[in-house]
Amino acid sequence: MWDKCEPNLLVDRIFTIVAHINVGIEYSVISTSIIVEQEERDKIANLNLIAGKKAKEAVAYDAAIGYLNIGRGLLADSSWENQYELTLNLYVESVEVAYFSGEFELMEKLAGTVFLQGRTLLDKVKVYEVKIQAYTVQKKQLEAIAIALEVLSQLGVNFSKDPSPLDIQREMEQTAANLAGKNIEDLINLPLMTSPEQLAAMRIAASIVPAALHCAPQLFAPLVLSQINSSIRYGNSPVSAFFYATWGVLVSGVFQDIETANKLGYLALELRDKLNIKNLKCRALYVVAAYIIHTKNHVRDSLSMLRECYHIAMKKGDLEIVGYCAKEQSQYSYFVGQELTTLKHKIADYSNVLAELKQSTNLQCNQIFHQSVLNLLSQAENPCKLSGKACEEEQLLPLLAAANDRTGLYCFYLHKLILCYLFGNVPEALKNAGKFRTYLTGVTVFLTVPLFHFYDSLIALAAYPDADILEQNTLLTRVDENQEKMQKWAEHAPMNYLHKFYLVEAEKHRVLGENFEAMEEYDRAINLAKENEYINEEALANELAAKLYLGWGKEKIARVYLAEAHYCYTHWGAKAKVEDLEKNYPAFLIQIPVTTSITSNCTTITNISNSSDSSKIFDFAAVMKASQAIASEIVLDKLLAKLMTIMLQNAGAEKGFLILENKGKLLVEASGKVDVDRIDVLQSIPVEKCLPISIINYVARTKQTILKSHAAKKGNFTRDPYIKKHQSKSILCAPLLNQGKLIGMIYLENNLTTRAFTDDRVEVLQLLSTQAAVSIANAKLYAKMRESESKLTQFLEAVPVGITVHNPNGKVSYINQTGQRLLGQTAAPKATGKKLLSIDQIYMAGSDRPCSEEQLPAWRALKGENTIADHLEVRRDGKIIPFEMHSQPIFDDKNNIIYSITAFTDITDRKQAEKVLAEYNRTLETQVADRTQELSQALHNLQATQQELIQSEKMAALGQLVAGVAHEVNTPLGAIRSSVENLADFFNQNLSETVDFLHKLSPERYSDLLMLLAKSDRQSIGFSNREKRQLKKALVRQLSNNSVQNAETVADTLVDIGIYDNIESMLPLLQDPNSYDLLHQAYQLTTLEKSTNTIITATDKAAKVVFALKRYSRYNCTGEKVLAHLTEGIETILTLYHNQLKHGVEVIRNYQVQVPELLCYPDELNQVWTNLIHNAIQAMDNCGVLTVDVRLENESVLVSVTDSGKGIPPEIMPRIFEPFFTTKPPGEGSGLGLDIVRKIVEKHSGKIEVRSIPGQTTFTLSIPIAT
Repeated sequence: MWDKCEPNLLVDRIFTIVAHINVGIEYSVISTSIIVEQEERDKIANLNLIAGKKAKEAVAYDAAIGYLNIGRGLLADSSWENQYELTLNLYVESVEVAYFSGEFELMEKLAGTVFLQGRTLLDKVKVYEVKIQAYTVQKKQLEAIAIALEVLSQLGVNFSKDPSPLDIQREMEQTAANLAGKNIEDLINLPLMTSPEQLAAMRIAASIVPAALHCAPQLFAPLVLSQINSSIRYGNSPVSAFFYATWGVLVSGVFQDIETANKLGYLALELRDKLNIKNLKCRALYVVAAYIIHTKNHVRDSLSMLRECYHIAMKKGDLEIVGYCAKEQSQYSYFVGQELTTLKHKIADYSNVLAELKQSTNLQCNQIFHQSVLNLLSQAENPCKLSGKACEEEQLLPLLAAANDRTGLYCFYLHKLILCYLFGNVPEALKNAGKFRTYLTGVTVFLTVPLFHFYDSLIALAAYPDADILEQNTLLTRVDENQEKMQKWAEHAPMNYLHKFYLVEAEKHRVLGENFEAMEEYDRAINLAKENEYINEEALANELAAKLYLGWGKEKIARVYLAEAHYCYTHWGAKAKVEDLEKNYPAFLIQIPVTTSITSNCTTITNISNSSDSSKIFDFAAVMKASQAIASEIVLDKLLAKLMTIMLQNAGAEKGFLILENKGKLLVEASGKVDVDRIDVLQSIPVEKCLPISIINYVARTKQTILKSHAAKKGNFTRDPYIKKHQSKSILCAPLLNQGKLIGMIYLENNLTTRAFTDDRVEVLQLLSTQAAVSIANAKLYAKMRESESKLTQFLEAVPVGITVHNPNGKVSYINQTGQRLLGQTAAPKATGKKLLSIDQIYMAGSDRPCSEEQLPAWRALKGENTIADHLEVRRDGKIIPFEMHSQPIFDDKNNIIYSITAFTDITDRKQAEKVLAEYNRTLETQVADRTQELSQALHNLQATQQELIQSEKMAALGQLVAGVAHEVNTPLGAIRSSVENLADFFNQNLSETVDFLHKLSPERYSDLLMLLAKSDRQSIGFSNREKRQLKKALVRQLSNNSVQNAETVADTLVDIGIYDNIESMLPLLQDPNSYDLLHQAYQLTTLEKSTNTIITATDKAAKVVFALKRYSRYNCTGEKVLAHLTEGIETILTLYHNQLKHGVEVIRNYQVQVPELLCYPDELNQVWTNLIHNAIQAMDNCGVLTVDVRLENESVLVSVTDSGKGIPPEIMPRIFEPFFTTKPPGEGSGLGLDIVRKIVEKHSGKIEVRSIPGQTTFTLSIPIAT
């Protein structure tokens, strides 16, 4: 058969031919006499070599070993001398097949023979390559690296085992020099490498790249760069594609150049295809798939490439790459949120393959992933321990540590910290995060690195609330550092990382108490995770958002997010997390109707609800939507649109209208149709123009719901013109009541069918209507509050100085336009103090020393100081701009600092004038005779300087006013917000309970409730705590004497309601053991009334301050006198100084009734009142009696301002009206206040006098009526 076979058919029939020959050898059919010559035996050995190679290519390793063993057995003892090529090829192939079969002892024995008998290093390179791969998969990476370095040294490529940064820098410089004038895309056109030594060196270097990356990262950069330089210098080789890909890993992971890395990745794939590199094709593909693709594309794209690479490597016998691909497919599938039940089986299959191939390193990592999945599937006793069916951490961890398996330890600590975080074991998660961090290398291109930074930030923020202040600062710094990296990754691959960035931002806002900011970030994270199909992280984001709302007291919204988290965890297959949610939040998940588990083959829906009434589930969903709409929208137009949409969706209506009461008129403010997406809002259309007025009037009058199944045919409204014209069928009109007051109504209509509005739908709509009424009332209050804020903002924007407001954390929460212009910023609301320093370059005047954070007036004010500073300079665009800043703290009702406010202005002109003035003062005495002209000019400059200082004085006073006003407006706004939140809390938490209670009340008990409310003492606020205790004791005695149970509790509740005596008529009710619920509801309703009264009082107070501020800021630009009452200006200033006065200054007003209007400059006189009142307050140290007298005397109006301070010493009395004279410390006064007052009074042809004795100082100014 062998003799007759054509040479070109020999390979195709090789197995048949060799089988016959080998059988003959085995059974001694071919005797020694038949094969007399060794030449014949060598030919049969060569046939077995061909058969062995073909069997190896077919992954039939056992058969290949058999052929090669027979071939080696046929060789003569002198074959290494006489048949060197045949012998070498048989041994090299035997070494490789032994490695593929996991016969490592046989491989070592055969390799030793090759090393001993091989004639050249190039003859041994293939065996060295196989041995290096074998050592790598056996966790002998360092030994593999040592072998490779020795071989490379013999090939002329030398490396230091511990290269310095200088060594790496030299390689980088060499690479840059070799690339000069070339683009990355040009490298594919390099000539082919022909040098055998360079080709061998490149193969050996490639064999240790994975080991170097994981176990000797210091070698990774010089190893890769040396071979890149070799390719550029000597041409492309089959291994160049692999090194171009690893170069991409280097520039992305070490130098963060993601764009260049992706170009190198595509270059590697193109070169692989161009050279059709079969035996090395999978290596370049693996590097691109595992380390480069995810930096610009979705991680799912890596999975398809890893699957392709796995099959190619298996076919080609590259077992090392088979192991890496199997491991990364398991891990990446877990990270992207693949369904866990299916993933469990896939990972188990990969583990079986890795065990069969004896890939211990990759197998242990795969077992860690497998156990993580099992833990989430609730198939482990402790979800935070990697112990169960796949692995036991008590046994695995010591093995990994003993072998110094950095890859295994890296995987272990990462997956353990993720599990600990997911199941709430924060201390253990922190500990594992710290251990993982020790295994982070300088290369950050692994997908696990962003995952670690993501969970590390979440763990730090979870630990934040229980940490001390120093530790909190450390944790926040770590989060900021992680976020800076995550933001960069998200810029290049938003589909993988942007939702992670937003989720950490949301958690950061949550722990810092910035709930409104957190709301937006949670929703961004959820939407992006859903859009990019990360169901695992969508579930986590919903769970964390629910924690925000639970901590905020918004349980209805929290229920929605918990339901979404439950749904996502269920679809992911994370049964343990589902159980964890149900255990931790049983009250919020009991109404979820279904759970769904999705596998790759089918969808299984399991009903976990005991109710068979599907409409109840529908009703629950409708109420949930309404609650979310009410809670999330407080802007009126958006709220109306949402409510209208929900009503149409849930009622079965064809069209709908939302009617609101406005100044006694009912107007259509929102309308929509079920088949039109748009909702028209704030139309203010009279109802008679578009709706049946008879029904609207009836509902408005009776405050009852009208439901008509066929309005045109039946009922009392058939003659209504609207109904007759449109032949209306189903109509529903429901009132919107808030505390019994009609604020509007819902009108729904369906002309396509009768009886469209079923009882279930009416019930849902009534619940929605109640909540809608509350929400609309709150939205209106919110609109009024925003209007007040807007007016204040308009004033602050109009003032000619910069104004900034800093919160306690140093963030700028407000800066007016003038301030932005002065600081050279277009937007600064989120800049911290440190960022403000670096942006604006604030320096100490006259030095090159930047102003520290603590030296900024705004920061000093946050520490409680009132600060004036004129020694600061902003340096930008080559200019130096001096500033004067006046900052002071703003306190809340508990005397806590809640803001600091700063007024500042550019004092360039003033500084220049002061400089000129100082120069003239130094030379004036010696040059007065011959420099009269210069003196005149100096006098002119002095006058200009005085005007600048006067303006500065006004600015300082304005700063004082702004701070006081901000506090005075902030206090009522805080009261309004608190009351609104009380109202919202009541309706969110107690509404359904109250409604059920009222529905169940008997007529008798309803009358008792009205009696309790009627007897509520509206003046209870006038009693002191001592009086309330006495009244309560009297009530307890009376109740006890009349056999009322729980007399103490009942008395407490009666006092809280405002009932203190005359309870005889209520005794029958109170003696009823079941009366406490009625008392509790009465207490709830009276509390609501108190909150409403608080809002009204606070609104009036804020309006009064804003009106005073408006009057103070009014400026008469005509320059002419106008008629004005002096008392109005005085009252304006007293109102603006109320914050300073209320803490210890008693104000006595003695205003004569007959004082007429005066022709004057009111805005200038306001400056007079400001200076006099401000000085009086300071003279009394903010504690004493301030008396203001206004009277008519001798055709003049006399105004006296008297304080009870320590008085003015006689020795300084003559100088108090001199400009620049002051007794205050430096920086607290310019000495121009009384000089300004005197000049303004003289401008009105008046005069000012002062009388002072210890304990009383009076400034009296007289202004003629006829001026």
